[in-house]
Amino acid sequence: MTTEETQLIIYWQIVAALLMGFDYFLPVQLRDKLDQYVKTYFKVVQHRMDNSVKEAVNEFIPLLPRVVISLFQILFGSLCFYISHKTEEYSEIISILLLIPFLIYVIAGFNFAFSAVFDLLKTLGLAAPIRLVTTFLIHSPKGPVSAVGFLCLCISFYLSYIFA
Repeated sequence: MTTEETQLIIYWQIVAALLMGFDYFLPVQLRDKLDQYVKTYFKVVQHRMDNSVKEAVNEFIPLLPRVVISLFQILFGSLCFYISHKTEEYSEIISILLLIPFLIYVIAGFNFAFSAVFDLLKTLGLAAPIRLVTTFLIHSPKGPVSAVGFLCLCISFYLSYIFA
């Protein structure tokens, strides 16, 4: 482990100690105000993530019939491939003629289905971890500031594992 890597881990641990220890060093009123401000911020982040997921689902629902049709295209193309594979011993021309619809149906079906589903999964893949972390931060018994400190400590452990 290099000196810079060690310093980075120590910095994360110092920030974690300060954030986790602020509970003991700040007056109760100031700590409550700070915790409430941070909770409000994380609730706004959650609300934004929820709205983006709702928008993605609302955009996906009208595409659902076309996605199902695309899946049937893929199924039909796979059936054409299976039949062409079975007829290969009888006639190569029939086999080649059946491979053309296979290519057309499978490529067209995958193209639309993947592009429609990918947009939804992209939004869910971004929103789910953020929603999970913000929920942990909001509902932490010691308050969100201490929970951020705990996350910093977890990051320092992860970095020490990666750099080792």
